[in-house]
Amino acid sequence: MRVGVVGAGAIGGWIGARLDRAGEEVSLLARGAHLDAIRADGLRLIDGDERSTHRLAASDDPGQLGPQDVVLVTLKYVDIEATLRAIEPMVGPDTVVVTAMNGLPWWFPHHLDGPLAGATLESVDPGGRLSARFDDDRLLGLMVMASATVAAPGVVHHTALNRFALGEVTGPVRPRTQALAEAFTGAGLQTEATAQIRERVWYKLFGNANNNPVSFLALASTQQLLEFEPTRRVAAGVMGELLATAKAIGLDLDVDIEDRIESSRSFGHIRSSMLQDLDAGRPIEVEAIVGAPLEVADLVGVDAPHLRTLYGLTRLRDLNRRPGYPGA
Repeated sequence: MRVGVVGAGAIGGWIGARLDRAGEEVSLLARGAHLDAIRADGLRLIDGDERSTHRLAASDDPGQLGPQDVVLVTLKYVDIEATLRAIEPMVGPDTVVVTAMNGLPWWFPHHLDGPLAGATLESVDPGGRLSARFDDDRLLGLMVMASATVAAPGVVHHTALNRFALGEVTGPVRPRTQALAEAFTGAGLQTEATAQIRERVWYKLFGNANNNPVSFLALASTQQLLEFEPTRRVAAGVMGELLATAKAIGLDLDVDIEDRIESSRSFGHIRSSMLQDLDAGRPIEVEAIVGAPLEVADLVGVDAPHLRTLYGLTRLRDLNRRPGYPGA
């Protein structure tokens, strides 16, 4: 299976290395110092006590990599529109495009009945431009519950968790979904093929939509913010709003908020993706992680004061990091 990983950073690099070790034909679309190091020394993976080096085709030019069986998009949402245009040389007639990104993807309201039917999420799909890029029939969603970092250019460190859910954007599990889930599982990536990919994506928000912005604002690890009572109450408030919104749009989620908080706390001192992006001076995924869930809540009439407050504070702090912005 030819697998092209687009945005081969922490999560993408880990997945790519695992698939390579299992015998799949993996190529990486990367850039900058990370790409230079991969070309020179291979992609090096630290995974628990294991160390491995993977000599993979790597380029910053999608045309050099050519058509793939599977294109796995693992980059930050802030880069998505330009990237979906750029990767067209990697997408042949039968290519499956798998999106594995934080927050809500642009395709989330597609094929949903109820109050979101026919909606476009302007926060992540302004003007429906992403929806027009690829037909939904070739799209799969991948929910990733894992933590990894780029420890140095060309070096990926998997630090915690190993859980995936893979599903068709159009709904039922198809043979290709099951086959890809089995390939992931065979590579040591614990993957479930599911017809409820939206429920899995929304479930991840119970961690992401509070842990990410609160850690970004408070400079705190996940465990720290969930053990400090005032920020733990914020997390509970956000989760309550997310649960009410999920019910309003018809998702079948059974979540005990205190159990979900304890589950996140037990992961330890994880540095959220927003905190890692802050450290590295990268743009923050405000819209996908906080803006889109808030937009869904507004569309279905769910009051979400915690999400609204986090969205405003996180967006302003991110803007104030940018040179030339008033107040920066």
